[in-house]
Amino acid sequence: MITLKELLIPPGGLLVIALAALIFRRRLPRTAVCALTLSIASLYVLSTPIFGSLALQSLQPEFIEPSQRSQGVQAIVLLGGGSEGE
Repeated sequence: MITLKELLIPPGGLLVIALAALIFRRRLPRTAVCALTLSIASLYVLSTPIFGSLALQSLQPEFIEPSQRSQGVQAIVLLGGGSEGE
């Protein structure tokens, strides 16, 4: 069973808007066409690789070459995950 929380996370919200536009297309034809067009266009734009790479660039920090980092490094930390059952 789909919960309300699952409908609100992307892309569920846009799909709910598109479904509501289809339901109300006879009562409010202009509003329904506008909502349906905007929701489908938004789904398309959000699913393109160009938008995905732009979104990732805004989230990832800029890479700094190791040679340009500060020279006062005195330790290297290695992180590793253990395995269970050994």
